[in-house]
Amino acid sequence: MKKLVFLAFMALATMLSAQKTDYYEGNLEFKGQKLPLTLEVSISKDTIAFLGSPAQTKELIPATKIVLRNDSLMFSVKQLKATFKGKINQTKDTICGNFKQLFVEIPLCLVKKEKPEIIINRPQNPPANPSYIQEEITFRTQGVDYDFKGTLTYPKKGGKYPLMIMISGSGIQNRDEEIMQHRPFAVIADYMANNGIAVFRYDDRGFGSEKAELFNATTLDYALDVESAINALKNHPNIDTDKIGLVGHSEGGLIAPIVASRNSDVDFLILLAGPGVNGMEVLIEQNKAIYKANKNTEELAKQLEMLQSRKFEGADQPWMKCFLDLEPAEYLKKVKQPILVLNGTKDLQVLHYQNLPAIKKALKEGGNKSYKIHKLKGLNHLFQECKTGSPNEYFQIEQTISPKVLKLMKDFVKKKKKKKK
Repeated sequence: MKKLVFLAFMALATMLSAQKTDYYEGNLEFKGQKLPLTLEVSISKDTIAFLGSPAQTKELIPATKIVLRNDSLMFSVKQLKATFKGKINQTKDTICGNFKQLFVEIPLCLVKKEKPEIIINRPQNPPANPSYIQEEITFRTQGVDYDFKGTLTYPKKGGKYPLMIMISGSGIQNRDEEIMQHRPFAVIADYMANNGIAVFRYDDRGFGSEKAELFNATTLDYALDVESAINALKNHPNIDTDKIGLVGHSEGGLIAPIVASRNSDVDFLILLAGPGVNGMEVLIEQNKAIYKANKNTEELAKQLEMLQSRKFEGADQPWMKCFLDLEPAEYLKKVKQPILVLNGTKDLQVLHYQNLPAIKKALKEGGNKSYKIHKLKGLNHLFQECKTGSPNEYFQIEQTISPKVLKLMKDFVKKKKKKKK
């Protein structure tokens, strides 16, 4: 439901001239969305290559495991479970083949170019030396062989503060939920710390790891990780134990109610573009909206048929099987805590007209009398002010998250009363 994350490590060998750096560009296209990739290759004593994904990060990633035979290039990336097999054209300026990551296979052509100067502006990114405390926290989930690492931010002046625990959407992401060089969770943490609210954000299960078993987790498994984070922080000297809340974006907006429905330590919820219907229904509407926005309706019928018949690659994966059938209403009906629900009118991934009414219905049926639901005009899935809402816009927009959203979140937490013991 969230962004596309396709990073690979690439290298070329003797087809390139010695002591020269060559630059390549290509696009991974998936469901009408484009993710640009860059490749820089230098040959001296050893071949050195770096892959860039300028829409995601300014960092360049070193290459590994390359096989070059005649006119064929193959590589694999263990950490990302990715492979590429391509053919090199006669002039050796184009490499075309298929890139596969996990259960998704996508055509990819890399074309030699002159290296451009890329300037990316993200004005909301936090300063290098902020005026608040940033504390590194590590925790574990029982039965999971992984050290969860995160950052707790809170004001320097001391005391106990309300806490927001951030929960990212689908896909294994870092603690900032970084996408297209936007760092929304870092921006939220910066804003809240400057307004007297603590925030904890952590790297998702499996981030930076090569352990295969970590990538078989489901939405329900991720809920266990959130509960472990709560346990790790509820006795922190600078956290108000009575005001620990969960903030979930996209799939995180499903995980948050699951945790809150069974955990009395949770005092409030904020759902940012969270689903109100099962994953199958979400994906059907998502596909319709994105294909229409990208004027690619010819492929829509085929895509929907594969989706509804569950005959697409990856349909049998644990996460996907769980996500498609999980019903948010089952958990939302059990949520008694105050809850703030936000969704943008130009969100093409979790559509407001499908999900907000379903969330409201479930909360009412469950007897929750303390909820606020806002349909925010002109905001996309990342809560950026936008033109079309298409994921292709995310990179071009300089704003990371609308100030209106930050204020709504802050006011919701600040105006809450302490829960009764």
